Amino acid sequence: MHGTARVFADGTKLLFVSEARLTGFDNTDLNTGKADSEAYLYDASAASLTCVSCNPTNERPIGAATIPGAIANGTAPGSTQAYKPRALSANGRRVFFDSADALAPTDTNSATPDAYQWEAQGEGSCTRPGGCISLISSGRSAGGGTFIDASADGSDAFFITDDSLVGADPGSLDLYDARVGGGFGEPSPPIPCEGDACQVLPPEPLDPTLTTLLSGRGNPPVRYANLNRTKKPKRCPQGSLKRKGHCAKTHKPKPGNSKRGGPR
Repeated sequence: MHGTARVFADGTKLLFVSEARLTGFDNTDLNTGKADSEAYLYDASAASLTCVSCNPTNERPIGAATIPGAIANGTAPGSTQAYKPRALSANGRRVFFDSADALAPTDTNSATPDAYQWEAQGEGSCTRPGGCISLISSGRSAGGGTFIDASADGSDAFFITDDSLVGADPGSLDLYDARVGGGFGEPSPPIPCEGDACQVLPPEPLDPTLTTLLSGRGNPPVRYANLNRTKKPKRCPQGSLKRKGHCAKTHKPKPGNSKRGGPR
């Protein structure tokens, strides 16, 4: 891999990766028996060499440490010199790297690379003379985490992981920003319902139409064949006459009451 070294702006610090045993730390892999690569920071002003990725417990590693190399921009000669992720902060007191070794107690995904940070004494919250190592990714995901880049001052470290580190992340592979003093606030949990508030809401009513406003059997069918028929007048029975639209009986004269002339 090209570009696996970083030089401080004034040339007094050099960050590099090596499989050689450059300090008193035994970098022989506990499982393979071969030498694992570790990240080293050389300080010319102090004439010191620090293994920033070596296990603080001095136990032999179970995986190698790496820093991202140069990112190619095309295939032309010199394209790999286009850009190098900031594995070393602008002040030379923060280093970012990946390690398959469990360098923190919370790193439980054995032999799976995770993103780590090393801080010099007096940087951030570190008070340890040899510097402090801390996880950036969770250390619990089966897919681990990979360091991508950092801001110039090292206050923002970007990494990818398939772990869901915030409630809004449903899963899959995502890019995270580990920010000093930052983060996303989790929303308040929903208030549980009580009493009538727990009832299921009724469905949305339908818009009224002519059919939804009517009820019953509706109007009977019209028999158009009877529209042109005329009703025959009602005849009065025998012995009655129609008067003022009603049938009335007629009175027969009694015998001997005839008004015609005759003997009395």
